[in-house]
Amino acid sequence: MEALDFKDLFSLKGKPGVWQFKKKLTSGMILFHRFKQPDVYATVKVEVCSAIGNHIIYTNEGNLPVEKVIDWLFQDSTKPDFSFEFDKLSTEKKKAIMEKYAPNYDSTAFKEYHMSRIFKWFNELHSALHTTLDNGEKTSVL
Repeated sequence: MEALDFKDLFSLKGKPGVWQFKKKLTSGMILFHRFKQPDVYATVKVEVCSAIGNHIIYTNEGNLPVEKVIDWLFQDSTKPDFSFEFDKLSTEKKKAIMEKYAPNYDSTAFKEYHMSRIFKWFNELHSALHTTLDNGEKTSVL
C-alpha cells in the first residue's frame, strides 16, 4: 500500500475525526470535509485546524512525526495478531504499543490522550481506506 499524504489531512478543534481541506472561503473561514466522506462538511476558522502532518511525538532522540507512526501502524495492520480496538486497551498496553512505534517517547509531554488521538486517527483512516466487497474480499480504495 502506498503511503498516505498527510499534507491535506487535518484535525479540527471540537470536531472528532480526520478532515480534508476543501477550500478557503472569502469570509476567511476554511471549508473541510470528513476524510473519504465528501458529503460531511465543517466550516471553521483557521486557528482551530491543525495539519496531522505537523503533529510530532517528542522522543529522547528528537521529534518523530505522527504520520510515520500511522504509516507503521498501517504496515503492521496486515498481521493476524493486530487489533484495532485501541480504546479497549489499558493504559499500560497503550504505552507498550507507543514504545514499539515511538521508542523512548517523552512520557512527560506525550500523554495517554495523545496516544488515543493517534489511534483514533489511524482507525478512521484505515476504515475509510479499506472497504469490504459483497463477497467478503477486502480492497483498498487508495
